[in-house]
Amino acid sequence: MSLMNRWMKLFFAYLDRYHVKYYSLPTLEEAGLLKFRELVFDEIKGKVTLAVLAQIKEERDGATIDHSLIRDTINLFVDMGMERLDVYRNDFEEHFLTASSEYYAQQAARWLQSDSSPAYLVKAERAFGAERVRVKQYLNSETEPKILETVTREVLVKQEMELLSKEGSGCRALLINDMREDLSRMYRMFS
Repeated sequence: MSLMNRWMKLFFAYLDRYHVKYYSLPTLEEAGLLKFRELVFDEIKGKVTLAVLAQIKEERDGATIDHSLIRDTINLFVDMGMERLDVYRNDFEEHFLTASSEYYAQQAARWLQSDSSPAYLVKAERAFGAERVRVKQYLNSETEPKILETVTREVLVKQEMELLSKEGSGCRALLINDMREDLSRMYRMFS
């Protein structure tokens, strides 16, 4: 899409410089983006969003995905906003955060059942690191505080009392057994 738009801009440079300015029309680049958005993007954005979310879930579950493909797809959402992030926020980020919330709610429940509090917090710490890396690799940087807030809410805030009071591995057990590294992690995570 952007390659074709660049060629059109080069091919019709004279028209874009004089005719478009004289009649106060949108530039050929803007017109090309608007038409692409209207005829193609608006038709497929739902399916594209679902496909990207499926890839992200697979990556969270340990699969290897094509980061450059995901990054290019995410950039398409950004480009469709024409220097604004409205399209990215409404058509992708909102769905991404909802799917992330559901994913981490399920993970937190699974971790609580099978792991001690220290093991749970190690997994939570890895999840935070993975989301930071994910943002750097292919998401818009404005998403980072939002995804970290989502993970914090699902993995720490909603599970706080159970983690702190878990029989045999909660805060009290860590203090009694002088498990400083685990206590330090717990303090870091909850502060």
